[in-house]
Amino acid sequence: MPEEEKKEIIIPMDDKEFTGGTPGPPTEKEKAKFRTLMEMYNVYSEDNPQPIASVEGASDYYTKAEIDRAFLVQQHYVGKTKVKASAYLGGAQSNIANNTWLTVQCGSVYFNPGGHYDTSTYMFRTPIAGTYLVLGQVLFGTLVSDKRYGVGIYNHTDSAWCAMNLISIGTAPATIVLGCSGMVALKAKKELILRAYQDTGGALVDLEVAETRWSVHLLSAE
Repeated sequence: MPEEEKKEIIIPMDDKEFTGGTPGPPTEKEKAKFRTLMEMYNVYSEDNPQPIASVEGASDYYTKAEIDRAFLVQQHYVGKTKVKASAYLGGAQSNIANNTWLTVQCGSVYFNPGGHYDTSTYMFRTPIAGTYLVLGQVLFGTLVSDKRYGVGIYNHTDSAWCAMNLISIGTAPATIVLGCSGMVALKAKKELILRAYQDTGGALVDLEVAETRWSVHLLSAE
């Protein structure tokens, strides 16, 4: 593309060329723009900006320098706010209720740098709006054949599933690990919970310690 056809830089540089290092706090305009740039990143080569017809702003041209700046903004905003946590079940949760999606009591953490996971309520509360990666798994013990078992990560605030896996088991093994995962767009102040389910007909099933855990990680902010 001829040089004269290139648009002006979309990401504001505070009237100075950004030359590397750690960027300052992102402006509101930067935060609004870098999500679109992330989606477009793989389409660009080192020195060949291209128009993107499938996203908002298709009439604009973005250079690799702009995209690199967006990555630095994301690193600053996501990394320094520490919006992530990983929790696990510290002791067996025995005889869980039948036919109920119950809260898994993960009261211990591998990491929780921003303090967004509450070990007393077993909830992760989103501090900002963005796209989140959620991963969860439960180790069921004392299984019964020909019954259903499930695991899910539930948005308690909006009464909606972020991820869920419900299966029927024929001949039951001694134990089984069920997992679920997903990427979900969430607003700020949403409370997420890891839940488990069984319909054996009674409180017969246990949640075991070894493999019961879940994690939440902010991928990009709005």
